[in-house]
Amino acid sequence: MNKMLSQLRQAMASFGIDAYIIVNTDPHGSEYIPASQMAVKALSGFTGDNAVAVVAGTFAGIWTDSRFFVSGALELQDSGFQLMKDEQGSHSGFIDFLCQLPKGSVAALDGTLISQRDFCQMKRKLDLAGIAVRNDVDLVPQFWHNRPDSVDTDIFVIGDSYAGQAASGKISSIAAQMETMEISHLIITRLDEIAWLLNVRASDIEYNPLVISYLIVTQEDVRWFVRDSYDDIFLALSEIEGCLFCDPSTLNYHIYSIIDKSRLVTGTSPVKLRKALKNPVELEKMRAIHVEDG
Repeated sequence: MNKMLSQLRQAMASFGIDAYIIVNTDPHGSEYIPASQMAVKALSGFTGDNAVAVVAGTFAGIWTDSRFFVSGALELQDSGFQLMKDEQGSHSGFIDFLCQLPKGSVAALDGTLISQRDFCQMKRKLDLAGIAVRNDVDLVPQFWHNRPDSVDTDIFVIGDSYAGQAASGKISSIAAQMETMEISHLIITRLDEIAWLLNVRASDIEYNPLVISYLIVTQEDVRWFVRDSYDDIFLALSEIEGCLFCDPSTLNYHIYSIIDKSRLVTGTSPVKLRKALKNPVELEKMRAIHVEDG
């Protein structure tokens, strides 16, 4: 018997929730996540990085793509969970399942673990099916009692000989683009974009050279919400005056929900686009590492 699954169902009943959703990610939309965010693994034993767990009534299932069909079937034996094959890897299958619940049912999830874009797409479908969805419910602490703490690893700066451009130059370029776009603030939540823009690295996520943090860029300066100031992002966003730009494909829904929508502009992150244009040093290092790796 899966004790954690029983505890989750008890918590769902106390909160009046008919279906609970756990997306295997972190507040930054990462594919690879720190141990403290691996709630799906803790609950079911499933170790694949692409997963959505849904618990509803007597049913519990994990939707994943074809990379994990074989290993997932083995890992989920006697877990209380069924392996749900998402052939396209689009995660639409679990939404279709939720739409089959009785009208008036309530689904819920932690809004930090889903992007604004994905949540709104899901909500539109559930609204049509008569299913309510809450984004403010974190039930993971109700069953994961030995959850590991987050890990703060050493942060270091990479030099121009590796980055090809100083962080100050990258920031100035983004600030100039913001001026053209007539936006005063840019919020960056993707960890790879922050690492690229600031030329910083760490190992907060195993096998990934990333620093868990948030970043707000203005036309004059940057505010980096890292370590002890990590949670200060919420107060900072509530105090912003001016036009704020975000990427709805990466910004988690909880952060989106506290932003004044009258001052919000959405689109593809300018950092993502700029990061895709590799400078000569980056191209040289990419070729060199492929030779070394091959």
